[in-house]
Amino acid sequence: MSQYAQRFPAELSGGQQQRIALARALIMQPRVLLLDEPLSALDPFLRIQMRAELRHWQKELGLTFIHVTHSQEEAMALADTMVVMNHGRIEQSGSPQDVFNRPVSEFVARFMGGHNILKTAQGLMAVRSDKMTVSSTPPSTSQPGLQADLIDVEFQGSYSLLAFAPKTDGAETISVMLPEQLANAPWQSGQTYHLHWAEADSHALKQSIHQRSPIAA
Repeated sequence: MSQYAQRFPAELSGGQQQRIALARALIMQPRVLLLDEPLSALDPFLRIQMRAELRHWQKELGLTFIHVTHSQEEAMALADTMVVMNHGRIEQSGSPQDVFNRPVSEFVARFMGGHNILKTAQGLMAVRSDKMTVSSTPPSTSQPGLQADLIDVEFQGSYSLLAFAPKTDGAETISVMLPEQLANAPWQSGQTYHLHWAEADSHALKQSIHQRSPIAA
C-alpha cells in the first residue's frame, strides 16, 4: 500500500480503505480486535491473500480476533472457534470442523451449505453433498438411499455439482458433489439414478431456535 501513501481517502478504492483501516487498528496493539466484514470489499484473489495475512498477524501478535462475517468459507478458514447465530441467539458453537461436519440444527446445516436436508422416518437428517454416491443401479449393500431424476450438472473446476429431483412428493432438490474424474461420466438429464450414503455420514437435526417454543428454547 506504500505506493498510495500520497492519496486522499476518497481517492482509494473500498478494498484499499479497508486494508488501511485494518492497519490503523493493528498499530494500536489492541488486546482484542473486532473485525466486522473486513474482507467484504476485496476481490476473491486479494481476499484469500488477506485471510492468510490475518492468520499470520493473529498468531504473531497474540491477539484475540472477533471476526464477524456472512462468508462461511472465510469463517472456517480463520476461526479457532466458530459461532453461528440465528435471530440474535447462538445456534451452535465449536471448531469449524465440528460445526461443518456435525450441524446440530436445520438452520446451521442450511447456513453452512454443502448439506442436503432429508426427511426420513427418524426425522430431519443432514448428509453432506460430497458424501453421497450416485449409481444407475441400486446399491448392493443396505445403505440408506432414494431414487431421483437428474436435472442439472454444474461444472466447478475440480468438481461438479449434480442436482437431483427426488421421486418423493414435496422433497427438496438434492445436490451431489463429484470429483472431476467421476463428474466426466455421461450423465443423462432426466434419467433416474439411485442416490445413497453411509449411515455414519447422516446426522439428525433438531429444530432451529426460532422454531422452538420459548420454554424449550
